[in-house]
Amino acid sequence: MSAIHQSCLLKQLDQQRQQELFCDCSVLVEGQIFRAHRNVLYGSSGYFRMLLSQGAKDTLESVNASFDVFSPEIFAIILDFIYSGQLELNSSNVIEVMSAASYLQMNDVISYCKAFIKSFLEISTKEDDESRYLCLSDSSPLQDRRENVIEPSNIILEKNVGEELCDTEDWSNCC
Repeated sequence: MSAIHQSCLLKQLDQQRQQELFCDCSVLVEGQIFRAHRNVLYGSSGYFRMLLSQGAKDTLESVNASFDVFSPEIFAIILDFIYSGQLELNSSNVIEVMSAASYLQMNDVISYCKAFIKSFLEISTKEDDESRYLCLSDSSPLQDRRENVIEPSNIILEKNVGEELCDTEDWSNCC
């Protein structure tokens, strides 16, 4: 399957979800309902795979799941990742996203969170090293040196499935 086709298919499924077309699964998170497709959830999460496998005989009935272990905002980030391949992480949500991904058994999201934390720690270590060097020399002030440091305060991680090649919403033009 080509990357373009994968990207187009994912975009179509996301549009269907946003319009609540063919959604056969409801996920309740702290009182907020999220509609989704059971096959997409099944393919993305070990937790949903187990939950949906138990009710596989009743495929015509809607499936419901309820969570109180993470916030609706965090689940929305994960659900958007499932349907788009983009994971919006920042320093204030990365731990919660990783915790929810662990609960939902989503190893790829956990890996992205670990990479984000590692890059954040590496930048923090570089800043510490710069301040130590600045104490030893009278060259440029700390602010001048920190201008060159990129902080991952709001990074969007993206699966590479050829999305840049398919930015139309029309399926027929896409593939």
